[in-house]
Amino acid sequence: MVRHLMTAVIGAFWLTMVILLWRTESGAGGKLVSRVPLEAVVERILNAADPSTLRLTRQGQELGQLRWLPSVREHPPETNSLAPEGMVSAATGFHLDVDLTLKGQTPDARWYVVGQVDLDLKYQWEQLVFRLIQRPMTWELRSSRGEDAVEMIIDEGRGKTFRQRFTREDLTQIPTALGPVAALLPPGFGLTPLSGAGATNHPTAPPIRWEASDGELRVGGHSMRAFRIEGRILEHFTVVAYISRAGELLRVELPDHYLLTSIATPADR
Repeated sequence: MVRHLMTAVIGAFWLTMVILLWRTESGAGGKLVSRVPLEAVVERILNAADPSTLRLTRQGQELGQLRWLPSVREHPPETNSLAPEGMVSAATGFHLDVDLTLKGQTPDARWYVVGQVDLDLKYQWEQLVFRLIQRPMTWELRSSRGEDAVEMIIDEGRGKTFRQRFTREDLTQIPTALGPVAALLPPGFGLTPLSGAGATNHPTAPPIRWEASDGELRVGGHSMRAFRIEGRILEHFTVVAYISRAGELLRVELPDHYLLTSIATPADR
């Protein structure tokens, strides 16, 4: 279950990583070999009118369900505004809700993963909240851009709450704190000290390479046009996502045979 959980969490937030990191790739002078600008596909994803609901499977076994809901953040309406009723306010950024439910044999064995991300109009992240829930316990991580720190909140239920704030330097100690659990992380996800005090001469992570193109997705006995995004992360993982013309997630192929498919399409057998 722990391995499934770690892989599912990575899959759930992969597309969030696309939004947060694609600018790093292009801004560093990288050149995407693609027939479709990645920015155009990301824009459609964030402006999709409907949420995407996908089933999570591995080799045909259903493990859970993911719901992906993007929305546009707008200026609050002015009470004395003379603008016509129904007129859309100016956008201030984007908001993304990601909910993942992992099945368990009993209700108290189910895991819930909840993620919330606020982005500005340039797709730079502003705030990130991540919750891992197995009732009655809740683990929460939250961070805001510019704080250079992460706050962890553990709610044990019945009013018992623990809070801890981790600075950038503290995060370099995570592998030691995890102990044997660190061995469960997939290759390439080990954390190394950051630059600055206490840093060692670890090689920097290779750039993330993204490609977006026009493609086709087989659904049953038919093919449908879709955008195709392929990313190679940390030189160890390849992820492929298919996006509808309306910006809805249709299929996400993850490492180790994990698969996310829209519930609107037939399940893979």
